[in-house]
Amino acid sequence: MSYDVAATMIQYAWRCHIARSLKAKLQAQIGRPAQLQIHEVQLSEKWLRLGTYCIVTVLRRPYGPLMYQYKTEVTKDKKVNHEPFFVPIMSCKYDVIVTVIAEQSRLSYPMFLGQAVLKVDDMWANAGNLRVRVVPFKAYQFPVDIQLQNCDRLLDGHLKLSLVSLNASMSSFSGQLGVQATSVSKTLAAVRQHLGKLYMKNGMSYEASLSWYRQTDVRHWGVLTDTFLSIYSQGALFPLKNFDLRKIQLLHWEDNQISENNEKLKYQLKIYHEGAVNTFYVDSKYEYQQWLYRIDSNRRKLLVP
Repeated sequence: MSYDVAATMIQYAWRCHIARSLKAKLQAQIGRPAQLQIHEVQLSEKWLRLGTYCIVTVLRRPYGPLMYQYKTEVTKDKKVNHEPFFVPIMSCKYDVIVTVIAEQSRLSYPMFLGQAVLKVDDMWANAGNLRVRVVPFKAYQFPVDIQLQNCDRLLDGHLKLSLVSLNASMSSFSGQLGVQATSVSKTLAAVRQHLGKLYMKNGMSYEASLSWYRQTDVRHWGVLTDTFLSIYSQGALFPLKNFDLRKIQLLHWEDNQISENNEKLKYQLKIYHEGAVNTFYVDSKYEYQQWLYRIDSNRRKLLVP
């Protein structure tokens, strides 16, 4: 083999390697649905006996904005075995921050135990990347929405996490979709407000009085793929509803307003499916038009041969 042929083959192999690396890097930057699961919390037994829970935050690198936040159930076991979380949009541009908190008493502030930061790399979306990652605890750097005590200390410990890509479709689209609160949700909200006022009379802050209470959430996530529109609840893995794009009908009109006083429930996205009208709410006209355009485009591709 001559030197010219050998040099040509080496250059070709090197260019293929660079092209594959660039493709993997670009694919890792595309937002796609993912599954996040906490497998184990490694801490001292005296802290685990208090009862611990985790606040999982997905934050765009380096310092925001905040994309998603989940809260696990209180447990006293080292093997957490939490159900996997559904992350609507995940890419290598985001960081996963897990704050471990001890639940001492309902009459005192929760105690900070540690914070683990998983920096998502370019290889996270590969099909064979199913390993469990060990993330050590760090100091309290990213704040959460509840007031904590002992935030200045650092305990020895680590977390075991796994992050798996669920959908490799390039045309997936995700966003928040609101649903109208039921009578039970409104009753729970009224009880929560009443309890907060009672605790404030006893000298306790309103935020601290509600930190132990799980708030009623009427926000869901919609994930649109080439064939389905799936509706997920916050922190769930399996969808609440699946809409086949070939069997739905969009109901929309120009004057799409509910009330001028309620800006959060202004634009309603109505989907007719299997004899029922499903109504979802978006915050802005731009989001409403985006959902209409993307759903209708994918639907037309399926209907037109």
